[in-house]
Order: sequence, then structure tokens, then C-alpha cells
Amino acid sequence: MQLVNVNPSGLKKEQTSEKFCATNLFGCMFQTRGLIISMFFLYLLVMYFLYAKQVIQYSRFVGFAKSSKNDAKRIFDGPLNFSISQTPFSKIDKNISIKVPSSSFGKDKTSTYIQNVNGDKTEDNLSTTLNSVNSTKGKISEENHSLSRNDELPQCPLQPPNLQGPLDISFAIQPQTMDEIKENNPLVKEGGSYQPPHCTSRWKVAIIIPFRKRELHLVYFLRYMHPILQRQELDYRIYVINQNGTGKFNRAKLLNVGFTESIKDDDFQCFVFHDVDLILENDKAIYSCPENPRHLGVANYKYSYRLPYNEYFGGVTEMTKEQFTKVNGHSNNYWGWGGEDDDMYKRITANRMTIIRYSSDISRYRSMFHKRDEGNEINPQRIDLLRKAHLMMEKDGLNSLTYKVIANENYPLYTNITVDLFGPEK
Repeated sequence: MQLVNVNPSGLKKEQTSEKFCATNLFGCMFQTRGLIISMFFLYLLVMYFLYAKQVIQYSRFVGFAKSSKNDAKRIFDGPLNFSISQTPFSKIDKNISIKVPSSSFGKDKTSTYIQNVNGDKTEDNLSTTLNSVNSTKGKISEENHSLSRNDELPQCPLQPPNLQGPLDISFAIQPQTMDEIKENNPLVKEGGSYQPPHCTSRWKVAIIIPFRKRELHLVYFLRYMHPILQRQELDYRIYVINQNGTGKFNRAKLLNVGFTESIKDDDFQCFVFHDVDLILENDKAIYSCPENPRHLGVANYKYSYRLPYNEYFGGVTEMTKEQFTKVNGHSNNYWGWGGEDDDMYKRITANRMTIIRYSSDISRYRSMFHKRDEGNEINPQRIDLLRKAHLMMEKDGLNSLTYKVIANENYPLYTNITVDLFGPEK
């Protein structure tokens, strides 16, 4: 007798293939994985349409969008342009302005309802509301004009196109009056500031002049230097730091005061420390912001256009805000003539910075002859001060500066700051 194996159920066992499941969509959706994926995509779809509906309703409420079948497309395709006349909430009276179509009042009537936070409604004339809003918009537009100016203009070229190169500088001609100089420089603003009208300057520069009783020199300086600085396409301002009284003159301390006071006015990138009796003879020596401290007074007429010695750092120098702060500014202890520029050289080299210079055929200065000023006699203590300069720089400078501002005046061609330095008498 032959034995036969029989399935306990009496039926032949069958296997369900994955291919068969894929064709049975509804059966697979009720499997765990299919159910989760389906519900997730359904949730995203519902949230998208709910969000679109809310945005459209809000846009209609404040007047940003019009009712159309393309509302959702318009909202999600690009940003909305907001203007002050469309601001939904007033910050002045905390009212909500709702524009009601004219059809709600008839053909000849258009109005605006003002609903305050208490729910009270008052009807106001539309023209009055619009005039108020437009007036506010105009004031804000004027205030923001100067802020948006630099964003609208292209950056000035790295090499200014209107430079002339060598210049004819003469002190023999009759000096102009301040009014004549102003007339010849109509774009210079109150306080002696200037911005290029056709481009955004690459450099914001403060020109700082230590000063006392050099009015004639100042007239020549403003006459020649304003046109030069404008051709260099600088965003600049000229500061005249005037030492009050007849005591010992302190050039270095005046430069520290000029730096400290100028950064209160604007975010200057670099600072040109400039003797008033030196006029640039080649405008290609651009007063730009250097990566290292720059000595501009390379070739001086009174030194036969030669560098007196390699460590010389006087006449006209330029440093960035970071560089000048790093060396703690100038020393405040050099009363009388001499030594302060050599002290600055020591500070720069002690901080491992390199002094750079233009070539002598470019960085040339015409100097005006003058007798030594009373109160600016040679400083007999300068040698001893220089010997210990490296020991004093951390506690003698910007962090120990004391002075009193007597006057801060904006003249048409420069800013005058008169100060008391609390120095020794004659």
C-alpha cells in the first residue's frame, strides 16, 4: 500500500507574490507602511490648501491682493510689496483701517471705517485718511533717502578716472576767500564733508589737522585739498583740531582728540593725520585705507623731496581705525616740537606692523615756509621720552587722553573743534 501526504486543510497551499500586492491598490493601502505614507501625503495636501486660504483671506482684509482664481499662485510665486499706505495696523492711534468698496455705499459714496480696539466704529472721509497717510509716507521717504543712497549707487572704480597726476601748487598767488572756495566746491557739505554723487566711495576717511594760529595755511589747504580729495572719490570729512590758549603746543595729543571726536560723528574706516602747511602735489597718491600704516609725507619740499631718515613718520600719515587703536594712538606727553612722530614709529614696529609708502614721485608735498610758532619750541625732553617709548605705549595714549571741548562748530568747508589740553604753560 502507498502512503499519500495530505494537507491538513485539505487544500493546496498558495503563496501571495509582491507583484500581485502591487496590483491590488486598496488591499496594500491597509497594510501598515502604505497607510502611514498615504496619510502623510494627505496631511500635507490639506495643510497646503488651508494655509493658502488663510493667506488669501488676510491679503483681502488688508488690501494686498484682489479676489481671483490665481490668488494662491500669486502669493506663492513671489514676495508681496508692502507700503506704508497698506500697513494693516496703525502704530499711532492703535486703530485698524479697513477699506470698504464704494459699492457698499452706492455709486457716489466712498468711505473708510476706523475701528478701534474697543469695537467702536466711526466713519471718516477717505481723502482725509489718504492725505494723512501720504504725508507720513513722504516724511519717512525723505528720512530714508540718505540711508538707501549707498545701496542704489554703484561702487566707485578702484582707480578714479579724473585724477590729474602732477599738480601746480603755488603759495605766491593771492589766497581765495572762504566764500570763493565754497563757491568752487558746491558739493562739499556743512562741516567739510563730501560724498561722490555718482558712486559709493570705497573709503570713508577723516582728515585730521592739528592746528593753532595758522589761518592763512588753512585757506590754502582747503583751496587745494578739497578738489584733490573729490577727484580721489573719497567719502571724507575735514576736522581742524584747534588748541586753545598759548601754552605748549601738543601735536600728538591733538591728533588723539581728532580721532576720538571724529568717530562720534561717523564710522570712518581710516584717518589721515595731516599737517596744515603741506599740500599734495600729485593726486595719484590716493588717501585710501591701507592694509598697513602708510607714511604719505615721503617727498617734502622743505627736505628737498627726500626722506630725512628711514624711520621718519611725520608730516602726513594714514592709519585705519583698527591700527590706530592697536597702538593706543599717539603719546600725550610730547609738549613742544619734535619726537611724537618717532614715538609713533616705535609703537607701530613694536606691534609688528609694517610701514608702507607710495613712491617719492607720487607722494610729494609742497610746504609753506613759516617761522616756528610761539609755544612750539623744541622739546628738550623728547630724547628721554623716546628711550622709554616701548614701555609707555600701553598706558600712554588713547586710554589716558584727557581734554575739554570748548567749541564744536560746523563751518561750510571744515569742522572746527577747539579744545583745552590741560597742558603746561610756556
